[in-house]
Amino acid sequence: PASMRKKVPMSIKHQQQSIRVMIRLFCRHHHGSHEALCEDCKNLQDYAIIRLSRCRYGDAKPTCRQCVTHCYQKQMRMQMTKVMRFAGPRMMLHHPIMAVRHFWTEWRSKPKTQAKGKDNCQPSTSCQQTNETHQH
Repeated sequence: PASMRKKVPMSIKHQQQSIRVMIRLFCRHHHGSHEALCEDCKNLQDYAIIRLSRCRYGDAKPTCRQCVTHCYQKQMRMQMTKVMRFAGPRMMLHHPIMAVRHFWTEWRSKPKTQAKGKDNCQPSTSCQQTNETHQH
């Protein structure tokens, strides 16, 4: 039931929505996928949504570029960088309100400091779901 779902902070929801749109723009242009995402882009999107939903900063989360905790695996971070470099400038044309919201969030975000030895996992989440190995 909807009442049993974990509440996701609004800024996280907005960032998830932006990620979906940016990956769709990238996939459509680079992979010719007009109806659904290709498998690689779908995997990237799923990964990004999970990482955002587990963000330790919650509603106070800065944009990923300004965040002191880089929680993506190296390969996924490189893939997301390609997506953002392509789709970012096109967002003003295709989704101007979303782009302005992202710029505003980035402008007002201040990076937070992180305690040494901490990872992105919250106690209630399982690292095995993302195939990562951590020591808690």
